[in-house]
Amino acid sequence: VPDAVAQAYASGGMERSYPWGPISRATSDGSFDMDAFVLGSNFLRVSAEGFANADVMAIATSREFLDWGEIRLFRAQSLQISLLGMEEREGQALTGLCAFTVDGHLLPTQYFNEGGTVHFEGVPPGEHKVIVSDTNEYRARLQFKLDPGREWSVEHRVGGGKKVTIRVVDEKSQPLADSAFSAT
Repeated sequence: VPDAVAQAYASGGMERSYPWGPISRATSDGSFDMDAFVLGSNFLRVSAEGFANADVMAIATSREFLDWGEIRLFRAQSLQISLLGMEEREGQALTGLCAFTVDGHLLPTQYFNEGGTVHFEGVPPGEHKVIVSDTNEYRARLQFKLDPGREWSVEHRVGGGKKVTIRVVDEKSQPLADSAFSAT
C-alpha cells in the first residue's frame, strides 16, 4: 500500500504506550525505513486510507536491523455490539454504559445508545477483548475473533436468563438455614 504511514510507539518494555518519534511514510513500493527501535518489545501502527490500522509488535534482540516482515492491511470493517435483556433488569439500571478494548487493537471508548447498541468503525480483523462497563460496577468481558471482510454484530445478554442461586451447605452437604441468595 504505497500511501501507508507507520508510527512507532514507546513500549516501557512490556506494552504499547505513547507515539514515539516521527511518522514514516511508505515508499512507492509500500516499504518504509525507521530508526526508532530499542532492545526488547517494539510496537508499530501502520495506517492507510480505506484500511483498518494494523498494530504490530516485534522483539529486537540486538542493535542490528529490525525486520518487521510483511505487515498486512485489511479493509476497514464495522463492529456493532447489542445488549439484550435491558428491559429484564428489574430495577437495576445500567447507567453510563460503555464499551472499550483492553488488549490488542485499541478501540476508543464508545457509549451505548438508549436502544443498547454501540458501533465501532475501522475495526481490523483478529482477536478482540472488549469490556462492557457502567457507572454502577456492572462489568463484562467479551472476547471474540473477527475474520476479515465482514461487518460484525455481537449480542451480549445483560438481563434475564443469567440468574445464579448459591446455597451454602455444611460439611455433611446439608443446607444451612437462611443461607441461599441469588444474583443476576
